[in-house]
Order: sequence, then C-alpha cells, then structure tokens
Amino acid sequence: MKGWIFQGNPTKFNVDQYLLLKNEILWLVRPQGYAKRIEPGDIAFIWRSDGLKKGTGGIIAYGEVLDTPTIREDDAPDLWISPITTPRALRVRIRILDRRLSQVSGMLLRTVLKEHTSLKELWVLKWHSQTVFPISGTQLRDLISMWESSKAD
Repeated sequence: MKGWIFQGNPTKFNVDQYLLLKNEILWLVRPQGYAKRIEPGDIAFIWRSDGLKKGTGGIIAYGEVLDTPTIREDDAPDLWISPITTPRALRVRIRILDRRLSQVSGMLLRTVLKEHTSLKELWVLKWHSQTVFPISGTQLRDLISMWESSKAD
C-alpha cells in the first residue's frame, strides 16, 4: 500500500467547500510522472495550503484512491476562484473517508508536521508547486497514526 498527499490552494480553488459537497472527488495529478505509480487502494491525504491565512495549512482529509489517473473533465468548475487552466486534464478519483477542515476538528497542521521526526521531511513541505506528493512507508505509518490520534471528541 502506498500513500499520497494531494495539495489544493484555497486562493485558487475552494478546497473546503469541495470536500463538504462531495464524498468522491477528482484531483489533478501534477507532475504527471506520478500517474503510473498511483493505484486503486492507495491512501490519499488532502492537503490545504495556507493560502492567504498563515497557519491554516495542513492535512484536512483522508481517503482512498479509487482508480488510476486518466484524462477527465473537472467536476467542480464553479469552485475555482482563479480561472481554471486545466478543465480537461489528468485526474484521479478519490473516496473521502474523513474530513477535518479546522484545528478544532483535528486537522494535521503544517506547523505541527514540521516538528515531527519523519514528517518534517514530507515533500509537500519543501515543494509547493505540485498537486501530488508521494509519502514514504515510515511517513505513511506516522501520518495514519497521527490522523487517528488527532480526531476531535
């Protein structure tokens, strides 16, 4: 089983609203080189970047990859804040199993992940322009454990 982080920027796309509206989502795969490695059953974490609100970035949802990436139409063109540049592009289908859009609900803040022994090395913390980031085996184990223990009561 592999794990992936799929990143969205709230200054370009209403990530929170998208996750509230849909249990199955489509996510842009960039760089496209990862498309051959993403498989059904892989773990998916959704990352919201800080955008204009410093300190709000981090993992806000957990799910499962449902298929291999293919060329598809965007399924939420009305949620784009910036004009959509890729209405038809390589996208992967993900089933959302859990969402936590705020610190109170148990999201994993970027600032907390930066302090963790293995998670401070997550690629999403170093490369900001991609939409997909692989997670190593140790990082996946640590992220799952941290996600499970951070759920709000």
